[in-house]
Amino acid sequence: MSRLASRKTAIALTVFVVLVGLYPLLLPRSYEVGIGITAGALAVGAVGFVLLLGYAHQLAAGQPAFCMIGGYASGILCVKYGWDPTAALLVGALLSMAIAYPIAAPMLKLRGFVLVMGSLAFQLALVVVAHELPITGGALGTYGIPRFAIFGVTLQTDVAYYFVVWAIVLVTIAIGLAIDRSKIGRALKAIAISETTAGSVGMNTVKHKVQMFVVSAGMASVSGSLFVHFLRAMDPTVFGFVFSLNLVIAVIVGGLMSIWGGAVGAAIVTGLREGLRGLSLPMWETVIMGALTAIVL
Repeated sequence: MSRLASRKTAIALTVFVVLVGLYPLLLPRSYEVGIGITAGALAVGAVGFVLLLGYAHQLAAGQPAFCMIGGYASGILCVKYGWDPTAALLVGALLSMAIAYPIAAPMLKLRGFVLVMGSLAFQLALVVVAHELPITGGALGTYGIPRFAIFGVTLQTDVAYYFVVWAIVLVTIAIGLAIDRSKIGRALKAIAISETTAGSVGMNTVKHKVQMFVVSAGMASVSGSLFVHFLRAMDPTVFGFVFSLNLVIAVIVGGLMSIWGGAVGAAIVTGLREGLRGLSLPMWETVIMGALTAIVL
């Protein structure tokens, strides 16, 4: 890593720690801390989506399907089988990655709008399955999901959970930066310039895209698990089309090729949506978020 890159990372990390640390002190009410938790959970998925959309240039808008897998894995394992939430989160992530790997290559053969629709079809298929399976609770979902715990130590307050969520965001950012500076990251940047040229010099373009699809799926699963431990419930509507749009907007607002930008974009989108909701003008919330979606897309 160059000295300039190291300095930029150090500055970004310092700003990150200061802002995350100050937020619950300046905005200590439960509702505002909840917004911070929501932004952090979205940020985990957004960082993964930066790798898929920004680096691999694959607009698989149905990626929240893996949020569903993570959410249901955490809910079912914790409620029905008494698992520790951390273990359930990790199993959910591994399960999502295992499912993502065999479908990645055929899915990523699609291009443009067809890829968007194909990935959304996968997401909708999971919604139908979740409605029908008794173990998921059907349309009513899974309720009574416990507070998050770290190997037996339960987080009793939202503030404690807030800091854990943003610590996980920092871990995902570190993974993203490591990929960016690795051989894989350099290959993806070459593919972004010209996939044909990269392939002609021996780069396995499909392999690198599949890798990002799988990594992104794992991060999306973790995001889903974090959400449901805050909501304390999981049903087929939690990660719907609106969530997919929020994820895409967060990545574009933060910067397609910016790992840190994924977290920043998630915070901006969450703050904007909650601010509009606080005005108690649901029509204007829909209009403004719809206009922002049209602008960024």
